Amino acid sequence: MSGSSIFQPAHAEGLFNDLRRANTEQAKKERFLQYLSLAFAKDEGAQKLISAMALGAERVVANITRHGRTAKGRVDSQTDTVIIEWEKDLTRTGDHAREQLEEYLCVSAWKSDPVFGVIGVQN
Repeated sequence: MSGSSIFQPAHAEGLFNDLRRANTEQAKKERFLQYLSLAFAKDEGAQKLISAMALGAERVVANITRHGRTAKGRVDSQTDTVIIEWEKDLTRTGDHAREQLEEYLCVSAWKSDPVFGVIGVQN
């Protein structure tokens, strides 16, 4: 990396191009984790968080209230401070992904201290 900047435009451009071409949620997730590992290669704390995200894949969340009844869901990626719901095409399933994130956040530790955001990458 040149200088002290974590953000490298060429790496970010490569990530976005690859995410647009990825044809599965799993491919998008793996490419994103690869990007984070590269961007934060010298940050031990960030590397631990990246590993936790990989290990938090497909975590079951119970006690979700969905349409007036209790249900379960599967978070695509989760750590103590991050929840990611991967979608192949946000134009088709973006609203559903947002609903899932809201459900997961309502039953998580963030319920008492909500600091979160929803980020989407469109094709």
